Amino acid sequence: MKAICSLGFLAFAWVVCIFSAFSQQPDLQFENYTVDDGLSQSYVNCILQDREGFMWFGTADGLNRFDGYSFTIFRHSEDNTNSLIGNGILTLLQDGSGRILIGTHRGLDIYNSREENFIHVLSDSQVTSIVEDGERVERFSYLRHNLQALVV
Repeated sequence: MKAICSLGFLAFAWVVCIFSAFSQQPDLQFENYTVDDGLSQSYVNCILQDREGFMWFGTADGLNRFDGYSFTIFRHSEDNTNSLIGNGILTLLQDGSGRILIGTHRGLDIYNSREENFIHVLSDSQVTSIVEDGERVERFSYLRHNLQALVV
């Protein structure tokens, strides 16, 4: 009985080795981007790739959207109430309905892709994380009150 189990294990191990030897390894390529390439700051706090393929980079100097060729930088502007609530981007999430939520050092925003502006959801709080659970409730933590639930 032990010999049959040992032979079965050896046959299984041989099959695994053969398949892993011939399996395709992904061809990963990395590009480095700096402020010389259009990034608003060289230190990136968070990264998100959205459903359309855009790469979003959160820095202390605004939100950077990369289309594969160039950066578009979104920043807070005192003259524009629909600009980012703050430049210090700490966390990013694309929820199940496709909205991009941005946690900043001054609050929580939702990106309005049709107008390319922002809807302010929470202000005067440092939003450090955003998580979506199965009921479409985004839970986010922020320094002022520790943990809060928000349906958006």
